[in-house]
Amino acid sequence: MTIKKVITSGCSFAELSLDPGRYTWPEVLEHTRFFPSNVIFEHTGLGSQGNELIQKKVSLALIESLEKYKPEEIVVIVSWSGTERKAFYVDSSNFIKNLVDSWDRHGRNWDYQLRDLKNNSVWHMKDRYNRLKSWGGWYIENFSALSAIEALGDDCDAFAKQYFNLYQTLIGPAHLTLENIIMLQNLCKLKNVKLYQTFYRSYVFEDIEINKNHLNLNYLYKQLDFDTIVSTTGITEHLRPIDTENHDNSLWNKIWHFGSSKDQYFLSDGWHPNPTGARKWLDEVLIPRLKKDGVV
Repeated sequence: MTIKKVITSGCSFAELSLDPGRYTWPEVLEHTRFFPSNVIFEHTGLGSQGNELIQKKVSLALIESLEKYKPEEIVVIVSWSGTERKAFYVDSSNFIKNLVDSWDRHGRNWDYQLRDLKNNSVWHMKDRYNRLKSWGGWYIENFSALSAIEALGDDCDAFAKQYFNLYQTLIGPAHLTLENIIMLQNLCKLKNVKLYQTFYRSYVFEDIEINKNHLNLNYLYKQLDFDTIVSTTGITEHLRPIDTENHDNSLWNKIWHFGSSKDQYFLSDGWHPNPTGARKWLDEVLIPRLKKDGVV
């Protein structure tokens, strides 16, 4: 199989890092030359983004790539993000001004916010919203930040809090994630493009599996092509297996599964895999599957 284009995506586990010593798994995949040097990579990962944006960005990249490459020359590899994440497309100038003012007042990170589907920033960084390139972009939030949003007390962020308060179970978030998985899977099938699906954390697929018999999920679950799923074990759990007997399985700890800053496979934050961890996961999980299928 001759691959000429590789499209990758995910959250911060799969974004292009600003720190040259960090290297996420897509960067390691590209620079360690599992693929020939003439293969073109398009990395669409972005920190904090959820599965809606992963699906949208990969779909866009795939449709555009098909204008230049044959289906059999393209491979798509994603590591799905958390079910608790949600994106909103906003282009109200008043809302965006209020939002940026709120972030500045409370010291919140807005660097990855309000980007387009090609990860282009709408910001002229020297002068913030006074010199926006565009008023349209994707606003990203997640329910684990609800306490921070509530503490801010700003109306512009309050609607996100209200959105997440619609849920008391995982049905809605799990449905949204599964829907986007199926959308990308079926697009790749329709276009006859190879797809490989992984998960940044194990709970992402577990949330779906636990609720697979619910009316909202069952018809989607029945469409899942498990042959496209490389592993349902998350990247984190592969590198740092959970002690299930002693693990606090509260929702907070299920999501924020931090480890020691001295963990050999993770950065000092105890959260993101370092280059050694990325290489270990590639060598033990993804690459064997790609080799089996003749992709590399």
